Amino acid sequence: MVMGCKEIQATVGSNDVPELEAVRELGMAARLALHTRGLPLVSHETPRPVASHFLNMPKLAAERAVRLLAEVELVRLQQTGSTIRGERRTAPYHDELHDGPDAFAAFERKFNEAEEPKVELAGRLAESPRS
Repeated sequence: MVMGCKEIQATVGSNDVPELEAVRELGMAARLALHTRGLPLVSHETPRPVASHFLNMPKLAAERAVRLLAEVELVRLQQTGSTIRGERRTAPYHDELHDGPDAFAAFERKFNEAEEPKVELAGRLAESPRS
């Protein structure tokens, strides 16, 4: 599921596709986790412009992606109240995220009818070179 969403988001980039909202949200979080894993504690302001420039992620979406990563324990946040001060990445390597248990299984949003077949197909295509 995660790899399918990541591939769809990489393809869509910064284009707005309203019928793929949940897929894009999860895809952005997965891409951010994979591309920033292993970083030391960083200021919360650092990943947003990087995500916008290099990952075609809207700056406002980067905030939601970071919070989603914290929900699934792939990022540890340093907070003062509800204000995020810093972030430490704990995301696994690509193969562990791809082959291991689905860290995003707790993702609370359900895919709509348009998203489900696209995610399944993209996931199968992402795995095809591994066959």
